[in-house]
Amino acid sequence: MIAKITKGNGFSGLCSYVLGKAEARLIGGNMASTTPRQLAAEFRAFSRQNLRVQRPVEHISLSPSPEDRELDDQEWEAIAIDLLDGLGMSQNQYILVLHSDTEVQGKPRPHLHIVVNRVSIDGQCADSWWDFRRTEEILRQLEQNYELTPVASSWESEKSADTTGQTRLLRKEAEQGLEPQESIKRRLQKLCDQAASDNPVMSTFLQRLKDAGVEPRIRQTRTGKVQGISYELEGVAFAGHKLGRNYSYQGLQKLGITEHLEPQQLPAPTAKHSVKRKSKQRSCGLEL
Repeated sequence: MIAKITKGNGFSGLCSYVLGKAEARLIGGNMASTTPRQLAAEFRAFSRQNLRVQRPVEHISLSPSPEDRELDDQEWEAIAIDLLDGLGMSQNQYILVLHSDTEVQGKPRPHLHIVVNRVSIDGQCADSWWDFRRTEEILRQLEQNYELTPVASSWESEKSADTTGQTRLLRKEAEQGLEPQESIKRRLQKLCDQAASDNPVMSTFLQRLKDAGVEPRIRQTRTGKVQGISYELEGVAFAGHKLGRNYSYQGLQKLGITEHLEPQQLPAPTAKHSVKRKSKQRSCGLEL
């Protein structure tokens, strides 16, 4: 099962989206209202208890593997409740909306939308640090509990694999009874995953990497246009796209890690002076 998580501040737009599809069905939740407008007002009433939370809206979409059996409403609801409990959101408002507008191998494939208020009923904000990774761990357990097919996350599937040499080294260390040392590439991928877990702005993402010992570098032209990003750990550097598509600068932008970056202060181009030698013409050994 694959989960996608986004956060925002507009309950009205999200409620209208998930309930606006022709085949959308509200199958669960703990809200009194049923219409998008009423639900949004109910969500906002509780989110106002903690005005420090700038993005109180959490949207989790769950998609099963194409190989899985079709889940009934009770199973979808049980999975969603278990997931919210694991994320520490058992005291938060939520609704569950099932969509059947996608097809796999010519058959409708339902997927679930969970709309959650990150501000709980007692005014506390759910901890979002590393929630993407925690969601993946919880889903792997739920797949076992409900006998579902394990599915790699979209983030995991975009990772670049270790090189053949790195794989051989890990195998050799294991054969010698040594604890295999994780490659720099894998460590960088994991550190980037952690830094990007709650879709922070770019400056926060970069600072988290620096705090973890990674030296990220944004490459810019002299006009301030971003050309790419690279990551260095323990003296070993990788261009973003070498770690995987999602680790490139454009990939980060697509994942929601956005922020205007000020052009780096680049030195002004040095004026080049060309010195023309005095042209001399000689004729018969005499300077003319």
